[in-house]
Amino acid sequence: MKFPSRRGTLAGLSGFTGIVALSGTAAARGLGDGAFTHGVASGDPTTNAVIIWTRFVTKVAVPGPVRWQVAHDEAFSRIVVQGSALATPETDYCIKVDATGLAAGQRYFYRFLSRSGPSVTGLTRTAPERGREPLTIAGFACSMLPAGYFRAYADAATRDDIDLCAHVGDYIYEYGDELRQFAPNMLPERTWEPKTEIVTYADYARRYASYRADPDLQELHRVKPFVHVWDDHEFTNDAWREGAQNHQPVTEGPWLPRRDAAAKAWFDWLPVRPQAGEPRRIHHTLKWGDLAHLIMLDSRLMRDKQPDSWQSLLTNFADGDRARFDREALRLWQDEIGAPNRTVLGSDQETWLAGQLKASRDAGMNWQVLIEGSVLGRFQMPRQSEGWLTPDASANEKKTRRILAQVGELGLPFDTPLWSGFPAARERLLASCKANGSNVFAFGGETHIGWAFNLPGGQDGPAAVEIACTAVTSSNSFRPEGFDDASREAAFIESSPELAWCDVHHWGYTSVRFDAKAATADFTGFRSISTRDTPVAKRSQLVAETTKVGVRPWIVS
Repeated sequence: MKFPSRRGTLAGLSGFTGIVALSGTAAARGLGDGAFTHGVASGDPTTNAVIIWTRFVTKVAVPGPVRWQVAHDEAFSRIVVQGSALATPETDYCIKVDATGLAAGQRYFYRFLSRSGPSVTGLTRTAPERGREPLTIAGFACSMLPAGYFRAYADAATRDDIDLCAHVGDYIYEYGDELRQFAPNMLPERTWEPKTEIVTYADYARRYASYRADPDLQELHRVKPFVHVWDDHEFTNDAWREGAQNHQPVTEGPWLPRRDAAAKAWFDWLPVRPQAGEPRRIHHTLKWGDLAHLIMLDSRLMRDKQPDSWQSLLTNFADGDRARFDREALRLWQDEIGAPNRTVLGSDQETWLAGQLKASRDAGMNWQVLIEGSVLGRFQMPRQSEGWLTPDASANEKKTRRILAQVGELGLPFDTPLWSGFPAARERLLASCKANGSNVFAFGGETHIGWAFNLPGGQDGPAAVEIACTAVTSSNSFRPEGFDDASREAAFIESSPELAWCDVHHWGYTSVRFDAKAATADFTGFRSISTRDTPVAKRSQLVAETTKVGVRPWIVS
């Protein structure tokens, strides 16, 4: 089914909006007066259900009843299921319905109705129950609203081949407008509320409202179902189990109320299925016929505190004897960073993941698809990177780059907030993929660079392959001025044995088509995000084939 455009859908409503616009009609009796302020969205599709979402703000600050409908056709003449819901101040007037009683492997139209009129019509689908129907997932990460326009979202919304969108984290950012003084390229017209850093539930809800007002994000949510996981900026920078780098208890209060406020806003504003009795649980699974088992992971709130940066740990060794520097770096890696009890997922989630992998393999599924917010693959800082600094780089920036390059020459990864900073936990996960999975694929994000990794430890090949998504709009420090210069990507690949492909130049997204024989990843990149109509500048394709002994390494075309 080819989904209609937003304009076509709105035009299609004109013939029947009167049944809900007039207060005297039976259809509108008992419904609330107000406005659907942020479109519609859907997510977490199963074989017989899907979450549908909207926001209905009443004219007066009281709960507002609405009706919802799911239909086979755009005119809603063949309604499948329908019901009532209530918008309340407690959820910032967000409404989320688990629409059950649907048929497997079907596409549907849905909408919400009020006394004031209908919402826009959304489009969604359910998962197939059996068979190996291909699945195409578009992966997104890291969307800094003031940094630019959401070209990745806009492009994906026009594609008929995408079945499901996966946002792997940093859907929002917590900073205030003080960020602009450190990032002068941010666009003045791309604004958010509040202007200060967000700390309370009201703050986080207002920030989501700013993001969800964006027309390109709104349209993608309207036409595609999503799955979501969070990373740190849905809370605050470098969040972990007991705190965060960007949380100051003296001025911002205790950590747990902020964590809980952020989690509640995430659940209220996104089309995700809550787990009964577990208000912060996001790890769960979805199945796509006999083809794929999607496993969403929480790689943020159960983790230990990340290690200090290499530049912090080694600054006192940087200007002395190189052999002494190397000994200290290796000691830190083995004894502190590599401590065997350090965790990202927590022991309970690790055990749960192993069970999910095994159950999927035993059921004969071709793929186990991990969706999480960090990066499993390791990459080293190339020695050439010292020459990538701008002429006005400070002495501290030069020293930092030199430290990281020397760490890279030891074969050690430099980005310790990632799984690289938890090597024992990473090895446990990859060992579980080998022991319990069949063909394991991982979606990641966080670094604002596009990566493709062959993760080691499998049977005569990778334990898994990974696509870590580039940023929708967030920046990275390796992006050069000249887009035709591929030397930085080549240097990363040469220095990093697990790395098959990377792109440091572009913003964008990666879609992956899974079938019984292979995963085909297509990267879509944009040179600029300063306008809404920037054309696609780069497309790359990689293929990883399935086998009976595990996924094969990426083939870059």
